[in-house]
Amino acid sequence: MSLNQVFAATPKPVVAECEGCGEQEGGFCKRYSDPGALWALGSCPMHSGLLAQARERAAAKQVGRKVNPIKASKRAAGKK
Repeated sequence: MSLNQVFAATPKPVVAECEGCGEQEGGFCKRYSDPGALWALGSCPMHSGLLAQARERAAAKQVGRKVNPIKASKRAAGKK
C-alpha cells in the first residue's frame, strides 16, 4: 500500500477505526479519500480522538517535571 492510494481521486467510505473522528461527513473522510489505506499504513494523523489522547499524555508528562528556577525567571522576563 502506498501514499498514492491514500490520496486517490475517488473517495471511499470511512472504516471502523474512523469512528468518533470529527473529520467525517456523510460517511466519507473530509481529509483523505481512502482512509482504509491510511489506517493500513498506521494511525491517522487527523483522527481527533487520537489527537486529544496525545495532548493528554503530553500534559501528564509535564505535571511531575522539575523546573529550574533560574531558567524560569529568564523565560518570564523575556516575555514582557
